[in-house]
Amino acid sequence: MRSRLISIVLLVFLALSLIAGISLIFRAQEEEISWRPAVIAREGIGVVRIHGPIFIDASEGMFKTVRGAGYYVNRIGELLRDRRVKAIVIRVDSPGGSIGAVQELYAAILEAREKKPIIISMGDIATSGGLYISAAACYIMANPGTITGSIGVAVGNINFHRLMQEHGIGMEVIKSGEHKDILSAWREMSEEERELLQALVDELHLQFVNAVAAGRDIDIDRVKEIADGRIFTGTEAMRLGFVDRLGGFNEAIDVAMEKAGLKGEPVIIEKERPFWERMFPGASGGGGVSRLLRQIEDSHLPVKFIYHFPLGI
Repeated sequence: MRSRLISIVLLVFLALSLIAGISLIFRAQEEEISWRPAVIAREGIGVVRIHGPIFIDASEGMFKTVRGAGYYVNRIGELLRDRRVKAIVIRVDSPGGSIGAVQELYAAILEAREKKPIIISMGDIATSGGLYISAAACYIMANPGTITGSIGVAVGNINFHRLMQEHGIGMEVIKSGEHKDILSAWREMSEEERELLQALVDELHLQFVNAVAAGRDIDIDRVKEIADGRIFTGTEAMRLGFVDRLGGFNEAIDVAMEKAGLKGEPVIIEKERPFWERMFPGASGGGGVSRLLRQIEDSHLPVKFIYHFPLGI
């Protein structure tokens, strides 16, 4: 009986190892090879889907895939070079992300709109960095109930100083300069350090405000009035000038067709989903288990300045 149990455990382990190996192979192929689009011949609308937090590096695992900013930048570049693609719709369903990643994606979209019409279609959420990248497009659409806004920047860290004092635990650090361990979890923050960080946050916040104002061609003072981190609906965003029209993904495709001068039934040119994601849809990060694992992993991320809502990534 015991040997049978061991055999079953080994078989399960081997099966999981095989699945994990196949997953990594197909994901590596997806990043390195331009997958054939679903439609080959006719002119149409290119589609890029930006889903989830936006970070510089891709996160690969057995139960989830979070694509890095580079993936989206490269995909936009591919669609720009594709002669069949006459306009691009970018579906944004993101709470934002790290500042460098968001700014790289913003720059790519801003450059792309000089070559082809770029239409943003906001999904459930396009807050903070999600709004930041959207502002670079020619035209923005949102659902009436889309949650957007949250123009701001934040940095945070857990501090165990008082807890350590209560239990008589100390931490010694050898450092090259007074502020080298700024935001340390093991000591109290000084007033000078708080002022340094606030100045940095203020500068990054101004970069956000300037990007939105420039991308949307809105007076910077008007953007500053609501750039206090507040969130609002797609309906309110249109009233404020951050959205051009209310509507979903299909309506965004219609707008892209119009701007591209195309007639008839829309042809969607989109990267084909890899074999792994077609066979196991939950592996792309949408399932409950993968969502839980992502939350656990994200809770151990190093300190980052973020354009993200809510703060606790």
